Amino acid sequence: MLKQRVPTFAPNCGKPGPVLTESGTPLANPEAVAFNNTKGIVYVGNLYGPSDSPGNVAVFPKGKLTPSTYLTQSTQSSGYGVGVDSEGDVFQIVDQAYGKGFEVVEWRGGKMPGTVLPLGGLVVPNGITFDKRDNMLLFNDRLGVILKYPPPYSGAPSRTYTSKNPACAGTLNRNGTRLYAASRANGSVDAYTYPEGRYLYSITAGLSASGSVTGVAIDPIYTP
Repeated sequence: MLKQRVPTFAPNCGKPGPVLTESGTPLANPEAVAFNNTKGIVYVGNLYGPSDSPGNVAVFPKGKLTPSTYLTQSTQSSGYGVGVDSEGDVFQIVDQAYGKGFEVVEWRGGKMPGTVLPLGGLVVPNGITFDKRDNMLLFNDRLGVILKYPPPYSGAPSRTYTSKNPACAGTLNRNGTRLYAASRANGSVDAYTYPEGRYLYSITAGLSASGSVTGVAIDPIYTP
């Protein structure tokens, strides 16, 4: 099994800081990271758990380098994107066991148990983020679309954006006016106006279409 680490970065242009681990060993299969900025909690979505057990969300309390607990779902086989809304609720895209398809699980307040959201049109979503009004954005690189679901997150998406390049993950700037989407297939980060969804430009410097572009983050003090 591939062992990986999730470094935390100090505000000094990228010099790695302390490393998040599980009982002193690297995280098994970290797939995504999300933050509760109010409480300083870090959530790491694991594709799989130790020894190929089902995926989960590892919960790292403020200032801690090892998880205090894990968020799990009984129907889950593997885990993908992780997001946190303004209320501190935690969400993960999961692939159900026995090939039953994808679903989004919500843990209210970041606590067990989880609830499967009754969302339509998922197909194979990869990444998840929220805008300032807690609209959920799901990135589906297989279909080349970004799906928007308003609270309380049920039924069909209220809007479907067609992405310039297939997008597997994304994030919004601090003002919520620009959306950046990572394209694994194209090896780029594509910028869009938000909420309009108008394509602006692509960032490709130093990137390649080799499957290495799987996520994107923005310095919180940067406002383009």
